[in-house]
Amino acid sequence: MSAERSAAKTCPAPAAAEQAADASNASPAPDPTAAPARGQWGVYMLLCGDGSLYTGCTNDFSRRLRQHLAGRGAKYTRSHGPLRPVYWENAESRSAALSREYALKQLSADQKRRLAGLPS
Repeated sequence: MSAERSAAKTCPAPAAAEQAADASNASPAPDPTAAPARGQWGVYMLLCGDGSLYTGCTNDFSRRLRQHLAGRGAKYTRSHGPLRPVYWENAESRSAALSREYALKQLSADQKRRLAGLPS
């Protein structure tokens, strides 16, 4: 019985585990001056000059942002500048980054704004 009690103390309640999982998925808006490590796959969002959000994935965020700013990034960002990075989320692999990018693109604009910590 004492083993059951000690196991119960170390195992989080289901609600607490769900809250912890939700908190680990949430990423605050990145500091534009602090780029993710080169080689780290991840998903990012850019706030465009017209208020729209662009979502992409890369393993070299600094290089990709320079490409967008120079007009050599995605066709969408060329015509919707100026751009400002507002969100970064690490991914384990290229495959995970692409899957997460697709999932983010399925969100509504308001959901993306909340995720990035922007006003709706």
